[in-house]
Amino acid sequence: MNRVVDPAVLTALQQEAGAERAREIVARYLATLEERVYMLRGAVAAYNSAGALVTLRGLSEASTVVGAHELGQLADSLEPGLRRGNFRPARDAMPELLQLVTATKSALAPVLDTSSVSTTR
Repeated sequence: MNRVVDPAVLTALQQEAGAERAREIVARYLATLEERVYMLRGAVAAYNSAGALVTLRGLSEASTVVGAHELGQLADSLEPGLRRGNFRPARDAMPELLQLVTATKSALAPVLDTSSVSTTR
């Protein structure tokens, strides 16, 4: 899959939770995305593997909920190195992570537009 956000996951979220709740979930994800990246960068810079792992797991899980699989997969791929105390892959992945965050935010922004989400169930 080569999409930043899987539209099937968003559709399923809207069907299961309702359009308004889905918008709230996406809005909360987007509101916390920058903070998660900030926390991750700080933990990596401080060689804090526990903090980095907690942040990565949260990023991965939240990304899965909204269908941001590429971002979630990148977060997952960094965990093994951090568990071994190897911070280099996480440092090296920061530019890609930041690009994916930007792309993910752009891809999810239309979900917040109430006119773009079907309200029928």
